[in-house]
Amino acid sequence: MIAETKEEDVQRAMTEAYDKGELKGRTLIAAGRLVERRLTRGKSGRGGVRGDETVTVATLVKAYKREAARQRMLVDAARLCETRLRFVVSAVRRLRSDDGFVNLARAEGLLTLPQYLAEQTNGNSAKLEAGHG
Repeated sequence: MIAETKEEDVQRAMTEAYDKGELKGRTLIAAGRLVERRLTRGKSGRGGVRGDETVTVATLVKAYKREAARQRMLVDAARLCETRLRFVVSAVRRLRSDDGFVNLARAEGLLTLPQYLAEQTNGNSAKLEAGHG
């Protein structure tokens, strides 16, 4: 990965980080990919990197740690969404099995569910139909 990096200062920084033990194995590869991506797209992911930016061991490690933290936050957010979705599916499943709720929903003209919820809660009794939303 180090030899594939085009910029000399990036190569130097990656080699130095490896020699110091700050980046090894997967983290070195991930940092190299991050640097390559930032060199082509820039920090924001939209444009190239400015010519006056120098890559050092410190900036390389900092960028890697920042990206790793960002990805951990995304995973945490996805887990939270999954937990909430499971709760909603469980609640809707219980409501669909309650004849009183189904009759009330039918009387109010509320017979449709978002398709995903209908699929996830569609046990043996399809008392509320799936909508297109």
